[in-house]
Amino acid sequence: YQVKVEWGWSGVVTPMRNGYTFTPEYQSHEDIRKAKTNQNFKHEILSYQIAGTTTVPQVKLILKGTKGLPRVITSGPDGAYSTKVNFDWNGTITPEKEGYDFSPADRKYTGLDADMLYESFDATLRKYTISGDIVAERGPVEGATIITALGSGIRAFTDEKGHFELEVDHGWEGQLSPVKEGYTFVPVNRKIMPVTMDRSGQGFKGTV
Repeated sequence: YQVKVEWGWSGVVTPMRNGYTFTPEYQSHEDIRKAKTNQNFKHEILSYQIAGTTTVPQVKLILKGTKGLPRVITSGPDGAYSTKVNFDWNGTITPEKEGYDFSPADRKYTGLDADMLYESFDATLRKYTISGDIVAERGPVEGATIITALGSGIRAFTDEKGHFELEVDHGWEGQLSPVKEGYTFVPVNRKIMPVTMDRSGQGFKGTV
């Protein structure tokens, strides 16, 4: 920068720009009688905090701004997260964790000029349906009970068409076993690997 003042001028030079701080904050001058050089200031852009919770731990939060590459942070064991961005930041924060949906799905920011300390995301574990039919030579087997192993306590019952549906959490694994007095079933049970989508066709054949 360069400025001209009158001979003998005294005063203060103060740099100002929205979103920046300067060191020193100002420079004082008294009775200027010759040119002065190297009257420099160091600048630093302001940064602001974005913080909140994801309600579950170890959630990846992807920050995508209008400038630069995406940045990823991870929420802590209690679901809390915090990050800093520069003044006037424009971008989006999107949470991601396998098996979960989030509300809101993302948060958008335009011209950020203050801390944002309550930017939370509510996580909901996805649920899936395991379904099938139980039939015998006479037709559908109504009223059979489908029980699960590993002490999950989940069970379902067949309807008049022999159909059953069982709702489980993302990642559930276990064993399905049909039970009805007077019947045997093939297979005796079905082992279900970790569930990441709806599973149909998990039926059994009954014999009186």
